[in-house]
Parts: sequence; structure tokens; C-alpha cells
Amino acid sequence: MKKLAVIKIIRSACAGALGTLALQGCLWTSVYEQGQQPLETQSIFSEDGSAVQHLVLEDLNKDGVLDVVALLGPPKANGISYMEPLAPGRRVMALAGDGQGGFKSLFDLDVANVKPTNLGVWHPTNENTQVAVYGTNAAGEGVVQLISVGGAQVDGVSSYNVGGTADRVSMRATNAGTGGSQQLVVGGTFGPSPNLTTGGNTNTGTTTSRGEIKVLDNPQSDTFTTIGPLELPGAGAYGASSALAVADFNGDGRLDVVVADETQGGVVVNVQQADGTFRAQAPVAWGIYDIPVQVITGDFNADQRTDVRVIFESCHDAYYQNDGEQLAEPSVFHTVMDPTLHAVIADLDGDNDQDMLLTGINGAVEVLLLDNQGKVEQQSARRVVVADAPSTVDEDASLPVRVAQNMAHKVGAAAKALGTHFSPVTGEVMAAGADINKDGKPDLLFGTNDGKILLHLGN
Repeated sequence: MKKLAVIKIIRSACAGALGTLALQGCLWTSVYEQGQQPLETQSIFSEDGSAVQHLVLEDLNKDGVLDVVALLGPPKANGISYMEPLAPGRRVMALAGDGQGGFKSLFDLDVANVKPTNLGVWHPTNENTQVAVYGTNAAGEGVVQLISVGGAQVDGVSSYNVGGTADRVSMRATNAGTGGSQQLVVGGTFGPSPNLTTGGNTNTGTTTSRGEIKVLDNPQSDTFTTIGPLELPGAGAYGASSALAVADFNGDGRLDVVVADETQGGVVVNVQQADGTFRAQAPVAWGIYDIPVQVITGDFNADQRTDVRVIFESCHDAYYQNDGEQLAEPSVFHTVMDPTLHAVIADLDGDNDQDMLLTGINGAVEVLLLDNQGKVEQQSARRVVVADAPSTVDEDASLPVRVAQNMAHKVGAAAKALGTHFSPVTGEVMAAGADINKDGKPDLLFGTNDGKILLHLGN
């Protein structure tokens, strides 16, 4: 596999500068041509007629090795706009890792009576792992299903009705519960709210909703604790399912909500008060004309505070540092992704700080390596391709014979036309990143619209 290389991208301040490349409004010097190089991957899972709609890397069976959790659903048909939301998924699947880049099936379950749209992993205790799936039931009510995983098997599935329907969802596990217990938090706009009024008339339709945080605290029964309601105006009209995040922003042990508010063109932190209500801070403008598609949180500058990044559809990443009370004015970085559909956080260069991976359509991927202040120091753009399996290798032969056949195939392919031995990725691309095989180098995992899970091992 090829090395996950990075290259400094030099921005041009002059639209007419010599040697620049116009990319739908983003100007880059000719070094962007490196972005045409393929990022070679191998398929670890493939299923016709499905799409990988959500992808998580986590140690499910508590063996110290990262496993893969995926939400599978129908793919987008050709011609459907990339900004159209995905249809609800159908199944949750997990692959157990062997620590060397190999995987085998752990479980594959239909999500009974729920149309799932979001996926997360929850560790309520040191011994127990649960896969949390959010979706809606036949009545349109929000439901969280918890798939309990113990060792190498599924121990059980539980369902919890959260009431209403959430069209903007952020799930988060936290230890902010009473007595330090773990909680699963679902934040979103649930509605319609039965007691809201519009223009003096009681709302009896289905168009008005309210923001809430719903907390599942070590569940023993089919109930949720609800804190709120919380107003979330203009939250992610385009990236609805991911344009908000739940976190403790001021270090008081209570969960707050940050949302990209398109109506005000900025980020709003809703701070939870001691009585469970919320106080919205003044919006901090992002200062650019673009469409937010995702809000991600993390300690990007290693000061033990939760910072915020807003990822936009076209060529922008707004980074908001947290001073302990509120968010500072953002630093805006340019990207080469247009469109950007998804962003994930991972340590991609092994320096123990957080980096970002952006994905778009047709295999477009951008790696953003961050320094210890959260600023972009290196970028690289790639195209994800699938390395075809050697067609001349006898899988029943002895290992030395197979190695020799494989080498002969690679030499022959290189001598002919290497590009013909790779399959391009089409449609949306999901991603995750971590050191999967524990060699101290970043590895990347991709989920595709045509039902593939792809692995790139860094070297």
C-alpha cells in the first residue's frame, strides 16, 4: 500500500496569479495536482445493493483491538443530488479486527421495527459495550435501540422510546450523570411540540418542532429523562443530521449544545443551567458565505477545553477556540473539498493530537493534519480507489507459491498499465481513521455508496 503522504498546499491571494487552479471558487497553486494520485485501498467487506451509511471504529469486544461498526442501507440512485439525505438504513453490522488489518464477522442484525439514521457506540461500564442506533418507528416516534455486545457475541437488544421525531440528531456518551454514571445523550429538534403557538394560534400541524436533549441514564426501563426544551433555530437546513453537537463547553459537568445557526450565520452555544434549562449565548459569526454541513467538537489545542469546528460544503473550515466561558472569533481555513459531505476526527499522523479527514463524492478525500494549536499545517487531497485482487493467484497453493504469484502479477500489472487494475469509487464516501494494526502509523477506513468497506494501511 502507498504511504499516506502529505503536502503543504500554498494558497494564492490573487485570482489571476500564474499557475493557480480554480476549483469552484477555491484557488490553489499547481501543487494540487498531487491530489490526482490514488489512495489505494483493499476491500474488507462488499455487498451488492447496499450502501455504507455510517461507519465507526471502536473496540466492541474489549480485546484491545479496533473493530468496525457499520449501518447498512439502500444506496443513492444515480442522478440523485449529493445534498439529498440518505434513505434510512436497514441493518447494523460489525467486523471484529485481528490487530493486523484483518477482519471477520462479529454480528449482522436487522434493525427491527426502526428506520435507523444514526449510529454510535456506548460504554456504560468497563465490561459492557453497546451499539446505539437512533431511528423512527412506524408511528414516526424517535427510538434508540441498544445492541449489547459481550465478548464475541451479542448479549441482547433493548429499545427505548424518546418520543417525538428528531430530524437533527447528535448522540453522545458521557460520564456527566448523577454519581458519575454514564449517559447516552440524544440532542435534536423533536416535534411537533403540542403546546407551541404560532401567531396566536395553537400549533396543531406537523411543521413546528422544538429542540431538546434526551438523556438515557443507565437504563433500567423504557424511559428517558428529557432536559429542555431548547430552541435550535436554523440548525443545519442541509446537513441536518450532523449540524449540532452535545458537549460540556464550560466545564461545569452539565451538557451543553452547540449548533450552526444558518439564520444568524454563526455558531450558538446553548449552556445548560443548574435547573436544566438553557441559556443561548450570542452567536459567533463565521464570517463567510457557505453552507454548514457538520459541527465537530474536540480539544484541538490541548488546553483541556472543548473547542468547535464547523465544516462547510465548499472549501471552508471554521475553528472556534473555547476560552472557558465562550467561543472566540473563528480562524477560517481553506480546504480543497467541494463538496464536503462528512468530517471525522482522528490522530492521522501519530503525534497525539487531533487531525481531520474530509470526504465528499466519487472517492474525494482530504487529510488535514493539525498542529498542537488546532491550526492546519499540512493538507493532501486524494482519490480513493479499490485495488483489484490478483487474478492469477491460486488461493489453495502454499504460501511461498502464492507470494511468488502475487509478486509476478504486480510486476506484470505495473508493466502494462497500473491504473487499469484499480476500480474508482463512486457516490458518497464515509470515513474513519485510527492506527488499526498498531504499528504507529495512520490507517484509514472508508464506506462507499456501493456497499464496500475499504481499508488503507499506512506505511
